This record gives sequence, C-alpha cells and structure tokens, in this order.
Amino acid sequence: MTKSFLGVDLGATSIKIVELKEEAGRPRLLTYGYTEQSVGYPEKEFTEIPERAIDLIKKICVKSKTVSKQAVAALPSASVFSSVINIPAAPGKDLAEAVRWEAKKIIPLPLEEMILDWKVLTPEAAVGAAVSAVPQKTTRVLLTAAAKKLVKKYLDIFKGAGLNLVSLETETFALVRALVGVDKSTVIVVDMGAASTAISIIENGVPFLNRSLNVGGINITKEISTSLGIDFNQAEQMKYDAGMSPSAGGGVSKIVERALTMLLNEIKYCTNLYQNQEGGTGKKIEKIILTGGGALLPNFVEYLSGALNMRVYAGNPWARIIYPEELRPILDQVGPKFSVAIGLAMRELE
Repeated sequence: MTKSFLGVDLGATSIKIVELKEEAGRPRLLTYGYTEQSVGYPEKEFTEIPERAIDLIKKICVKSKTVSKQAVAALPSASVFSSVINIPAAPGKDLAEAVRWEAKKIIPLPLEEMILDWKVLTPEAAVGAAVSAVPQKTTRVLLTAAAKKLVKKYLDIFKGAGLNLVSLETETFALVRALVGVDKSTVIVVDMGAASTAISIIENGVPFLNRSLNVGGINITKEISTSLGIDFNQAEQMKYDAGMSPSAGGGVSKIVERALTMLLNEIKYCTNLYQNQEGGTGKKIEKIILTGGGALLPNFVEYLSGALNMRVYAGNPWARIIYPEELRPILDQVGPKFSVAIGLAMRELE
C-alpha cells in the first residue's frame, strides 16, 4: 500500500493539515482539516504554547480522520536565515568547510546554535543561463540556517501529538512546490497570512530573495475597525465582503489600500533589489503569485496588478492534486490558505 503523508502548517493564528498519497504518479487528496483562532492578535504563537498546539493537532487529525503518522512541517520564513552565496569552487569536504566559513560571516548567531543546510545550485539555477563548458571559478550555494532551539520546539510538538516528523523545511520551499512546480520563469510569491506576509523571488525554481514583514490580514481588519468604529468581527466580515472593490460602500477599499501601503512598497523594494543585484541587469520578473488568506480579498489580484503594473495571479495549490470533483467549490474557497500544507505533504511524494 502506498504511504500517505501529512503536511502540517503551524501558522501564527491557525493550523492546517493535509494528507496526500501518490496515485498514478500524482498526489491524491485523502483528507484535510484546520482550525483558526477567532481573535485579534494572538497573545503567543503556537510554538510558544506547545500544549495547545499538540491538543489542536490531535483534534484536527481525529476530526478529519487522518491515517498517516508521517508528518512534514515548515519553519516560518521570518525565523529562517536564507541566502544565495558565492564561494570558491572546491571539491566535497573543502566545499563544506568553505560554506561554513562563509556562513560565519553572514549569519548573526553563533553556528553552534544553528542547524545549517545548503545545496549547490546548477549553473542554470545560479545565473539563469545555459550551462557553460568553461570551468566555474566560483560555486553558487543556497544556504539556509535555523536555530536549534526552534527546531527542538517543533520536534517536541510533533512527538507530543503522536506524529513522526520526517522532514522540516522552510515555508518558501513548500510554496514553490505547490504553486511554482516546474515553471522556470522568475516569479514573486506573496504569501499573506494573518499576522505577517512573506515575499519570495523565485528564479529557476530556487528562492533567491526572501523577506518577511509584519503586515497581514489582521492589520487590514484593525484598520477597518478603527476607521469605521466597528468591532473586530464586523470589520473582519466587511473585509471579505468588500475587499478592494471600488463599488463597496463606506470607503472600505480606500481603508484596505491604506493598510496595504507597506506591503506594496516592500514588493517594489524586493523587485528593485533583485533587478539591481550583480548580474541582474535586464532580469525580468514574469508574474506575481498571490497566496495565503490575503488572496481571498475581493479584487486584491486586480488591485496589485494595476498598482505594480505586473501580471498577478491567485495561486492554485490544488492544480496538481487529484480530488473528488464535488469538493471543488470548497477546495477553491480554502485553497490559498492551504498552499504551505499542500506543498509540505507533496515533499515526500516527489
């Protein structure tokens, strides 16, 4: 029998779980479930209250009738150091030493407190060009690092929930797997969650630039609540009813636009940073893929496209997943929130 895997996304205010198994070379959806906190800013994230995280994971698994005990999870983009570095070309062991030496210079914490992961980028991924027959003088490496203390928190939570954590990666890689796939063009993935938004520039399937800012759906709700003098729950409902639609009453679209100013400026900054990097002259970003709860805001895709003069799409993480046709309406509705969990569950099926 083909093994199935759980993708578990521990967000700031929610937990999403997806169970997939391979069928005829494609992932098939077995079940899914989630829980969301219906309050404003959470007092603490789930990793800071492990007992609650364990309890909720168990309840979701029971309610959604998951079968597998094999889980894949992701570390928040804001908690992981990630960078593409150039180091002198060297064989095996020497290369590993060179990576550690470079990591010491750019990672702000002692390496003894970090878990390092790195992989050599192919010439195509490194420079977006054809493979050269000329020997490379430098090697381009994708370096990621996470604090050992944070990794231990995840291990303890999953052990407490009775699950075997088989892989732990970054949210960005899960999003690339779910939304970008084999597309080699350069894209920006904007993952707008409740408390924060992660912006990643993906070139040849590799994350080249990752930034995170503390602007999310909650900020929009609070802005509507304050501006119109209504309570948080009313503002939340109004946000999803009106969104960026100019025809909405009460000037809600202008309020939302004001709340998103920082996000818009950050996307522009990332675009300029990428295009002005060494060797980046003339590099073109093909499109923006929007995901997370923010992708559900009415007219948000159209607004971003006009404001940035770029093609913007709402990502569809179910595109390569087999599922019952009768579930399509509900899956389309919740899809943006499940992008990370779907990408995680897909990891072990590749």
